[in-house]
Amino acid sequence: MTSLDLELARERSHHDACRAALIRMTEDVAEQVVIGEDVAASGADAEVLGHHLRSRAKEMGEQPPGPLFFGRLDREDGQIHHIGRRRIAEHPAAPPLVVDWRAPVSRAYYQAGAHDPQGVLRRRRFGWAPNSRGATEDLTALEDERLDGGGGGTGQVSALLTGEIERPRVGPMRDIAATIQPEQDDLVRSEPAASLCVQGAPGTGKTAVGLHRAAYLLYTHPQRIRRSGLLVLGPHRAFLSYIAEVLPSLGETGIRQTTLDEEIARHPVRASDGGRRPWSSTTPGWPGCCTARCTGGSTRPRPRTSPSPTAGTTGGSRPPNSPRSSRPCGRRPRPTPPAANASAPGSSAPSSSGPNAGGGPWARPGPGRSSGRGR
Repeated sequence: MTSLDLELARERSHHDACRAALIRMTEDVAEQVVIGEDVAASGADAEVLGHHLRSRAKEMGEQPPGPLFFGRLDREDGQIHHIGRRRIAEHPAAPPLVVDWRAPVSRAYYQAGAHDPQGVLRRRRFGWAPNSRGATEDLTALEDERLDGGGGGTGQVSALLTGEIERPRVGPMRDIAATIQPEQDDLVRSEPAASLCVQGAPGTGKTAVGLHRAAYLLYTHPQRIRRSGLLVLGPHRAFLSYIAEVLPSLGETGIRQTTLDEEIARHPVRASDGGRRPWSSTTPGWPGCCTARCTGGSTRPRPRTSPSPTAGTTGGSRPPNSPRSSRPCGRRPRPTPPAANASAPGSSAPSSSGPNAGGGPWARPGPGRSSGRGR
């Protein structure tokens, strides 16, 4: 038996111990729910305690199957940490068998290197069979990277890491806890006060980084985030179905995911803008209105042409924007006054005597009044 086989046997044995501890943790949480319901307390306290215990039991019960750890750190002080998607311990006060990937001690797994070991002697990565559901025999490979200058992988590209990153994406989105790169880790662990906008080409991990940041904030600031609430917005339901399994695989359940249209529809309309019509391309004053209405309905503006002399005239054709060829939108046209000798059929002609001969609003102004028009 080679040294690799011996190491694989030890790691498989450790995985069996972790699996047994996780089963006991699940059973203990279910028992705490029963005990908590019998605790004599005030109604409000009992309700809060019961909700907390039931939430923990649901979270443990909905943990998806899979490998319990994906990496390991051997530190200079002799401590050994297996890194996984959730903390596993035989007892709440006992040292953990698996450290949560979001814990501060786990950051060295993503950030340490030969140039900055951060107190790490060796980083070990584990290779699991594709689509493994966490069976011990699915642990098929391991790879060590020494960060103390002792060789054994220093400066080399990890074959297991490369293979996991380049694995074809089939089915729903998977978490990237095992393959987070240093730059991505910086974004994931940013302070909650910072608002981040992650940009990049398709397939570069923008959505995955955002979801892992949400899981990190729920781990490091649980009360603050749950008090203010966490909502995942997607463009449509197909996209939300594609990413639905990422947060549960990281140990975070019960996070609401919805689309923008569905979220707006949940809230009733309580006010309006005073009855004014919404802006549209035909609303007077809208920038595109004049173009559409003054050019016969076409949305393309007519080009301005310089006046060209015409035979028998001294000027030429009027430009399209002259007052007689078009008018601004939103202004009512000035009505043309009726002719002085015009009369409705069957009615007598108006009298021509008096200061307001012609009658009506189009009468000539009397003495001392001006029509406002130039002579």
